[in-house]
Amino acid sequence: MKLLPLSKDHREEFEGRTFDDALRLARRELGEDALIRCWRVRRGGVFGFFAKESFIAGLNVPEGAEPARSRTKGQEQSERETASHLYDLVDATTDEVSLESDPALDRDFSKVLAEAEAVLMGAVEQASSITVEEPADASAVTIEGLIESLARLGVPREYLPEGESLDQLMRSLSALPVACPITKVDGSLLIVVGPKREAIATAHNVITHLGLDDAALVVGERNGSVRQRVTRRRSAKRMTVLVVEASLKSRQLGEVATWIEKMKPEYVIAAIPSTVKRTDFDSWKAHIGGIESLALTRLAESSSPFELMGALPVAFLDGAPATTLRWVAVLLDLKLAAEN
Repeated sequence: MKLLPLSKDHREEFEGRTFDDALRLARRELGEDALIRCWRVRRGGVFGFFAKESFIAGLNVPEGAEPARSRTKGQEQSERETASHLYDLVDATTDEVSLESDPALDRDFSKVLAEAEAVLMGAVEQASSITVEEPADASAVTIEGLIESLARLGVPREYLPEGESLDQLMRSLSALPVACPITKVDGSLLIVVGPKREAIATAHNVITHLGLDDAALVVGERNGSVRQRVTRRRSAKRMTVLVVEASLKSRQLGEVATWIEKMKPEYVIAAIPSTVKRTDFDSWKAHIGGIESLALTRLAESSSPFELMGALPVAFLDGAPATTLRWVAVLLDLKLAAEN
């Protein structure tokens, strides 16, 4: 195999979705005897995380670029699955461990963090004939200006990380109160209370999350017909998700609280837009009472969307279950958006 001179005619770069795609394009133009080198590039994402990967082939690897290596079909399939694994973790991970007292915290947290790091840094690649200089441990990667940005977004001081690395961010978020799991129980009643727009949207999210049919959703005035409908569903061992409208400035919060108490729900979730200030929410919550968890909505519409962090255990973030990894993804995404 011979090395071609680096003339103006041989400086092209060839991009492909996989190592082999890029290499095939390069050999077609530069010849089978050329000493082709291939490197990975990542574009998009948030601070280098969640980025899409592709491959560049050419005669020289640019300074600072990460060399790539050939994959078998099995390895390509594994990497495609792993590339989306973090999103699966974000969607599927549930924080049902008692983070304040359970001795399993460190073990469970380390497992989740290790999975996230493996995805972020491509650590599932197998050894081959080409030596790859592995990047630094993902947990040591710093995110410049992280603490300052999170403070501007309204994150309370007690939930700010001690430093600006990924693992420090995740550890600080693990201190958040954890919502009791919302489970599907025959004949049970779950009430979603809040401004009508947010309450209905959250009720639909709950129905999707629990795999209920649309008939489980009950929206109506606080009257006898709604109560009878819920009673019939309970008798038939069917779970009900009831929307109870209660705006933050309503003068009937006492009546709402009384209605909710009479309905004897198994679970009450408050659906609140992130534009609400902490003092207003605390006053509203005191009037309603008996709320198990919070669904935060419209996060992108507020300059300080996280003022309500810690006010109640958060069950949903913009419609998605509020796992630790979901918090990480949302915080980094909004930090980036605020700086652009």
